[in-house]
Order: sequence, then structure tokens, then C-alpha cells
Amino acid sequence: SIDLKDPNELWKARAALGGWVSLFPEHSREPMPWVTCCLVADQLVVSSAKQGKPVLHDAAECLVVQFDSYVRPDVACNLADHNIVPPSSHTKDVYKRVALLLAPSGTGEQSKT
Repeated sequence: SIDLKDPNELWKARAALGGWVSLFPEHSREPMPWVTCCLVADQLVVSSAKQGKPVLHDAAECLVVQFDSYVRPDVACNLADHNIVPPSSHTKDVYKRVALLLAPSGTGEQSKT
């Protein structure tokens, strides 16, 4: 029989569980609140207008897309027109939402999720 209180029993399983604890800490930071995201995006848009740098306006759009869709920054920066799926014209207004196609199978792109 196995004595679970004996530290020499199932030592590999205990080590594996110890690894999971470090990968998933009990305490993690809360995400940025939506209001803060909007304020940062607004500041980027205002700075873009003042400095004449359209890249700041693009950064504001990218920030809002990342927040709303919870995609990685590199994925959000590489989105193109073919990644946006408009809502169907046959659906009710309450269900009309735009979808993001993050890893289209036809392009051979791979996803980390």
C-alpha cells in the first residue's frame, strides 16, 4: 500500500504538482478597467491630433480591440481586413456583432490558443 504522508512516496507526482503551483499563482493582477482603457485610448487620439502622428490613433484603436477581444498584442497588430467578419444581414439587431477570425485555416496561420 502507498503511504501518502511519506515524502518518499509519489515524489514525481509531488514535484509535478509543485510546478503547476508556480505556473498558476493564487494572486494575480486585475486587468485594466474599461474606463482606464478608454482614457488611455483618448489620450492617444488627442496626442495623435496634436502631434500629427497617425500611428498614435492606430495604437488607440489597437488598444481598444485588444481590451474588448482579449487578444495578444502581436495578434491585434497583425489583424487585416480578411480577419474581420461582419454580422449577417439576416440577424436581429441585438445579435449584430462583428467577429474576429484570428487564425483562418485557409492561410495556414497557427494560433497559440
